[in-house]
Amino acid sequence: MKDQLQKHIAPVFELLSRGNFLSENSGKHDQRRLHGIVKENFEFFHEYFSALNFRLEPHAESSFFYFSRVDTRYNLEQKLMKFYDYIDLLAFFSDYSVAFGEGYRFSVSDLEQKCKADTNLSEQLKALVQEELPFIERVRKVVKTMTDRGFFECEDEDRQDYKVLSSYRYLQELVQHIDIEIHDEKTPE
Repeated sequence: MKDQLQKHIAPVFELLSRGNFLSENSGKHDQRRLHGIVKENFEFFHEYFSALNFRLEPHAESSFFYFSRVDTRYNLEQKLMKFYDYIDLLAFFSDYSVAFGEGYRFSVSDLEQKCKADTNLSEQLKALVQEELPFIERVRKVVKTMTDRGFFECEDEDRQDYKVLSSYRYLQELVQHIDIEIHDEKTPE
């Protein structure tokens, strides 16, 4: 059994070690297949990667997997700074559509049109991409960032249609957790 799983270690590591997610609802057959293999053999993969100081983390329903590491305070501070960007991205996409989340489908052109029509969305887009670019290029840049990080997947390159992957919940839940922590700190005992 272990011999059969060995051949899957490299592709799983290549994907997850770059900070990506292995999502159950990926449109890519290979990634869905790898997700199923990891889900069925979680203990094997968890132990293997633990020896390399990588923690294989499942989402609560195992709809996606990712790597985490025990970090120094300096690395945690860097991650927090990076996460501020995610908070802005989440706000942008939730303002685009209240239904925006796992499984949501959208096109770059629809997002661009809504940014042109909605002043708030337009300002958020300008804050996210501060370069002097046309709206469509700014939108493409934001979508590419989320795609490269494993939260979106392109379904049709010609039409520039995208799908939100289950890994997007990671960001939503993390922001919700931060929000709860902040409110708990403000609440007097």
